[in-house]
Amino acid sequence: MTIVHDWLAEETKRSVEECEALFADWKVIYKEEKGVKAAAALLHGTEAHFIVAPEWRGKLIRRDNARAFLEKLLEETGGLLTTRVLHGNQAPSFFVRRLGFIKTWSDRTFDFYVLGKLPFQRSAPT
Repeated sequence: MTIVHDWLAEETKRSVEECEALFADWKVIYKEEKGVKAAAALLHGTEAHFIVAPEWRGKLIRRDNARAFLEKLLEETGGLLTTRVLHGNQAPSFFVRRLGFIKTWSDRTFDFYVLGKLPFQRSAPT
Protein backbone atom coordinates (compact mmCIF):
# COMPACT_ATOMS: atom_id res chain seq x y z
CA MET A 1 0.00 0.00 0.00
CA THR A 2 1.20 3.49 -0.78
CA ILE A 3 0.02 6.86 0.43
CA VAL A 4 -1.40 7.71 -2.99
CA HIS A 5 -4.01 4.97 -2.57
CA ASP A 6 -5.19 6.62 0.64
CA TRP A 7 -5.57 9.92 -1.22
CA LEU A 8 -7.42 8.20 -4.08
CA ALA A 9 -9.75 6.38 -1.69
CA GLU A 10 -10.66 9.64 0.02
CA GLU A 11 -11.16 11.43 -3.32
CA THR A 12 -13.19 8.69 -5.03
CA LYS A 13 -15.06 7.32 -1.99
CA ARG A 14 -13.73 3.84 -2.80
CA SER A 15 -11.81 1.56 -0.48
CA VAL A 16 -8.02 1.65 -0.39
CA GLU A 17 -8.05 -1.95 -1.63
CA GLU A 18 -10.17 -1.00 -4.67
CA CYS A 19 -7.78 1.85 -5.49
CA GLU A 20 -4.79 -0.45 -5.15
CA ALA A 21 -6.42 -2.95 -7.52
CA LEU A 22 -7.42 -0.28 -10.07
CA PHE A 23 -3.88 1.10 -10.24
CA ALA A 24 -1.93 -2.10 -9.54
CA ASP A 25 0.22 -1.87 -12.66
CA TRP A 26 0.62 1.92 -12.66
CA LYS A 27 3.90 3.56 -11.68
CA VAL A 28 3.62 6.18 -8.93
CA ILE A 29 5.89 9.22 -9.00
CA TYR A 30 5.60 11.59 -6.06
CA LYS A 31 6.12 15.33 -5.91
CA GLU A 32 7.64 16.20 -2.57
CA GLU A 33 7.40 19.58 -0.93
CA LYS A 34 9.49 20.36 2.14
CA GLY A 35 10.30 16.65 2.48
CA VAL A 36 6.63 15.59 2.44
CA LYS A 37 4.77 13.73 -0.30
CA ALA A 38 2.44 16.44 -1.57
CA ALA A 39 1.20 15.09 -4.91
CA ALA A 40 1.58 12.15 -7.22
CA ALA A 41 1.36 11.18 -10.84
CA LEU A 42 0.19 7.71 -11.72
CA LEU A 43 1.72 6.59 -15.02
CA HIS A 44 0.76 3.76 -17.35
CA GLY A 45 2.76 4.17 -20.54
CA THR A 46 2.21 7.78 -21.54
CA GLU A 47 -1.11 8.05 -19.69
CA ALA A 48 -0.88 10.13 -16.53
CA HIS A 49 -3.34 10.93 -13.79
CA PHE A 50 -2.63 13.36 -11.00
CA ILE A 51 -3.67 13.74 -7.40
CA VAL A 52 -2.68 16.34 -4.82
CA ALA A 53 -2.66 15.45 -1.13
CA PRO A 54 -5.69 16.97 0.62
CA GLU A 55 -3.57 19.20 2.85
CA TRP A 56 -1.69 20.61 -0.17
CA ARG A 57 -4.66 21.42 -2.41
CA GLY A 58 -4.69 25.05 -3.41
CA LYS A 59 -1.14 25.59 -2.12
CA LEU A 60 1.12 23.42 -4.25
CA ILE A 61 0.68 24.23 -7.91
CA ARG A 62 3.02 27.00 -8.94
CA ARG A 63 4.62 27.33 -12.34
CA ASP A 64 8.10 26.40 -11.10
CA ASN A 65 6.80 23.38 -9.17
CA ALA A 66 4.60 22.16 -12.01
CA ARG A 67 7.32 22.65 -14.61
CA ALA A 68 9.91 20.69 -12.61
CA PHE A 69 7.48 17.84 -11.91
CA LEU A 70 6.26 17.67 -15.51
CA GLU A 71 9.85 17.68 -16.76
CA LYS A 72 10.53 14.57 -14.66
CA LEU A 73 7.37 12.90 -16.00
CA LEU A 74 8.14 13.76 -19.62
CA GLU A 75 11.60 12.24 -19.21
CA GLU A 76 10.01 9.12 -17.74
CA THR A 77 7.58 8.72 -20.67
CA GLY A 78 9.87 9.67 -23.56
CA GLY A 79 8.51 13.19 -24.04
CA LEU A 80 4.76 12.64 -24.22
CA LEU A 81 2.02 12.63 -21.60
CA THR A 82 -1.65 11.93 -22.19
CA THR A 83 -4.61 12.05 -19.86
CA ARG A 84 -8.37 11.90 -19.98
CA VAL A 85 -11.17 13.53 -18.02
CA LEU A 86 -14.80 12.46 -17.72
CA HIS A 87 -17.21 14.78 -19.54
CA GLY A 88 -18.62 17.42 -17.24
CA ASN A 89 -15.83 17.05 -14.69
CA GLN A 90 -14.82 20.71 -14.70
CA ALA A 91 -12.26 20.79 -11.89
CA PRO A 92 -9.97 18.07 -13.35
CA SER A 93 -10.37 19.57 -16.82
CA PHE A 94 -9.32 22.98 -15.55
CA PHE A 95 -6.42 21.42 -13.63
CA VAL A 96 -4.90 19.59 -16.61
CA ARG A 97 -5.33 22.63 -18.87
CA ARG A 98 -3.67 24.76 -16.20
CA LEU A 99 -0.73 22.34 -16.30
CA GLY A 100 -0.41 22.89 -20.05
CA PHE A 101 -2.27 19.90 -21.47
CA ILE A 102 -4.13 20.52 -24.74
CA LYS A 103 -7.47 18.90 -25.52
CA THR A 104 -7.13 16.68 -28.57
CA TRP A 105 -10.44 14.87 -28.95
CA SER A 106 -13.47 13.45 -27.16
CA ASP A 107 -15.47 10.26 -27.22
CA ARG A 108 -18.83 9.62 -25.59
CA THR A 109 -17.29 9.44 -22.11
CA PHE A 110 -13.98 11.30 -21.98
CA ASP A 111 -12.13 14.37 -23.17
CA PHE A 112 -8.54 13.44 -24.08
CA TYR A 113 -5.53 15.70 -23.54
CA VAL A 114 -1.85 15.66 -24.53
CA LEU A 115 1.31 17.36 -23.32
CA GLY A 116 4.38 17.12 -25.54
CA LYS A 117 6.52 19.96 -24.26
CA LEU A 118 7.21 21.70 -21.00
CA PRO A 119 4.70 24.43 -20.20
CA PHE A 120 5.42 27.89 -18.85
CA GLN A 121 8.39 28.58 -21.11
CA ARG A 122 9.21 32.13 -21.89
CA SER A 123 9.50 32.99 -25.56
CA ALA A 124 12.88 34.04 -26.82
CA PRO A 125 13.10 37.78 -27.47
CA THR A 126 12.72 38.78 -31.11
